[in-house]
Amino acid sequence: MIKIISRIPWVAAVAVIAVSLSTPASAFLNFFEEDLENAPDNAQLQAQEAQANKLVLEAQAFERDGRTEKALGAYKKVVDIYPLTTNAALSQYKTGTIYQKLGKFKKAFDAFQKFVENYKSSAAFNSAIQSQYEITRMGQEGTFKDSFLGIPVKLQPSELTDMYGKIIKNAPYSEFAPLSQFAIAEVLEEADKPYEATAAYQLVVKNYPRSKQAPEAQLRIGRIGEDSLQRGSQDAGNLAQTREALEDVLIQFPDSNQAAVARERLGSLSERETKKQFDVAEFYEKQGRHRRADLLWSCGFQREWRVCCESAR
Repeated sequence: MIKIISRIPWVAAVAVIAVSLSTPASAFLNFFEEDLENAPDNAQLQAQEAQANKLVLEAQAFERDGRTEKALGAYKKVVDIYPLTTNAALSQYKTGTIYQKLGKFKKAFDAFQKFVENYKSSAAFNSAIQSQYEITRMGQEGTFKDSFLGIPVKLQPSELTDMYGKIIKNAPYSEFAPLSQFAIAEVLEEADKPYEATAAYQLVVKNYPRSKQAPEAQLRIGRIGEDSLQRGSQDAGNLAQTREALEDVLIQFPDSNQAAVARERLGSLSERETKKQFDVAEFYEKQGRHRRADLLWSCGFQREWRVCCESAR
């Protein structure tokens, strides 16, 4: 537990309760930057601490009695009226947890957002980020219950990418950053935006190459290319990019489970390339363009058969 010295000895008991969540120094900095002229003097701050401590004790009593809404109101009052006190961080964090408990997930996410923006040094920072990720994941998976209807709903892709984006910005070096970036790619892929999804998966590999999500992200880049080919894409460049994406799995993540999958898909891709090579050659034969057909046949099973196609034109 992190120890702090209370500015007011006679209210130290409540300060100890909130010690793991309170970060007065960072709170002062954030709020003083906004409005230095309104900063209270020492006497005013002591009076505010006393009032804030009283409200926190009331809120905790409400929670014990199951009066959740009353507790929420008391915690919010601390943040709104006494934002510079040691209990402001605790109260803002508790606002998020209570909204989450009540099933008001969007409000919970926003409350945690306010917490991580204003109390970055708090011991509860990582816990707030985790809560934000869990809430957003619920919205992605469709287990996010509407607070009015009480039925599971899925959030819109734009909402999800915005929420995941905030998590990445809030904690770019936490375990939730690669998870969130990967989730953004999933959301875009599900929304049938293959180019945007590919770019999002590439960011996972680029920004978090040592994360658990990186091998799967690289494999999915190849899979998106495969899906395009299966839908009838005739773009030889797409075929090459798909192969390169799968080969990168073997090169960058040779010991991963995804490497075995990529190797299998590369075999299927080679069969596809060979079949297309001979289909093109047969087409030239039927058109009576024998020189071009012979050139393609002479390529045999070369991987770069498209180079032969270019030469045969």
